[in-house]
Amino acid sequence: MTRFEVKLTGWIAWRDSESAIKCCSLLKNNKFTYYKPDIELGFNDERRLLALIQVTCPVNTSMSQVKGVALQYEDQNCPMDRQMYIMPYVLKPPQKNDSFGICLKLLYGQNIDIVNLKTWIEYYMELGVDKVFMYTYNISKTTHDVLNYYTNKGFIDKRPYDYPMKQTHQVGEVTTRYFVSEHVITYDCYRRFTGYQYIAIVDMDEFIVPNKHDNLKSMMTYLTQTYPKAAGFTLSSYIFLKDNVTLSNNSQSLPDIEKYFYRTRSLEVKGGRLKNIVIPHRIHPIRYQTHLFYPLPGYTR
Repeated sequence: MTRFEVKLTGWIAWRDSESAIKCCSLLKNNKFTYYKPDIELGFNDERRLLALIQVTCPVNTSMSQVKGVALQYEDQNCPMDRQMYIMPYVLKPPQKNDSFGICLKLLYGQNIDIVNLKTWIEYYMELGVDKVFMYTYNISKTTHDVLNYYTNKGFIDKRPYDYPMKQTHQVGEVTTRYFVSEHVITYDCYRRFTGYQYIAIVDMDEFIVPNKHDNLKSMMTYLTQTYPKAAGFTLSSYIFLKDNVTLSNNSQSLPDIEKYFYRTRSLEVKGGRLKNIVIPHRIHPIRYQTHLFYPLPGYTR
């Protein structure tokens, strides 16, 4: 009997967080089967309206026979509406032992600086990153065109984003409900990078700069050989000040990474803006966050 797992990451109403749930599978013969899942709850908002949920659905049939998967309350029948089912995303493990993936999380808004976007993408291509995964929401056609160019190259993997409770929760609004959404994206990205050797969560205004190596993979090979029990590495972080002090009077057309050169001192390790490069199979997946990670027993940060 073939068996595989489907992992669903998303939101659940807090009032339903203790309800019994089952996984429903729609097969190509139009029959339904259901299974008892493993459920993990994560971050919740301050009013306890939404919580992160990650559901692992076992499916005891071949992948080719599955048309879609859905969730349902345990005491109710599997949905008859085919639109309630989503087709599982088949993970393709990387072919390289030193594979490096970056989660950009969410790219949103109509006013994304195209020069800086291209610079960010080309920078990480040059430094040896294999794949960037992101969600997109309400972006312009020009931004779509840029992303599609790099998607066709195989460097970017993007998915459209949607979320619940739009009346009270705006994209980018910094509330604890926003952080529930951020964690949903982070955990989903982690799962999509299953099999990668290294993962980093990097925003579009952030650049990882190796100090002694020409690319990120050489840096990570050196670090993992030097610290063989490492689950991940916290990077020294600096903020470059975007003021009127530029490299030259003619630098207005340059991307930000070439334009500004005054920076803060390194931020403290306990500060909120620090980022990490992690080794996925050595950390707790349900506790992986933008600024934090938790090593499994036997490993360290």
